[in-house]
Amino acid sequence: PKPWGAVLPAGGGAPGAAYMAMHKAALAGDVDAMVKLATKERAAEMDKARKQPEFAGMIELIKAMEPAEVHVVSGQANATKAELQIAGKDADGSSMKGTVSLLMEGGAWKIEKVDSTSSMGK
Repeated sequence: PKPWGAVLPAGGGAPGAAYMAMHKAALAGDVDAMVKLATKERAAEMDKARKQPEFAGMIELIKAMEPAEVHVVSGQANATKAELQIAGKDADGSSMKGTVSLLMEGGAWKIEKVDSTSSMGK
């Protein structure tokens, strides 16, 4: 990725800690924790989705799609946004990598979106 912010320390610093907390919450299906760690916009989407009858199935899908193991490879941040590069393994053992976008909201890093790709047994 093209540099635009300050390089984050190993593990991604505070943005990395926020992402790892989201990863742990997603694996556990802990929706309350996920809502707290998401941007206001994403949290509102999750709260709306919670009211749908298929929500339990959606949570199972989120849990299944979350990597089994993941770590922050590198990252950069400025005062209002951060970007992390992540890598790890999916539940089936295939390697995955991705990018996590975070925004500073209310004095805390919140997860905006996660884009990841898997080798799917390649």
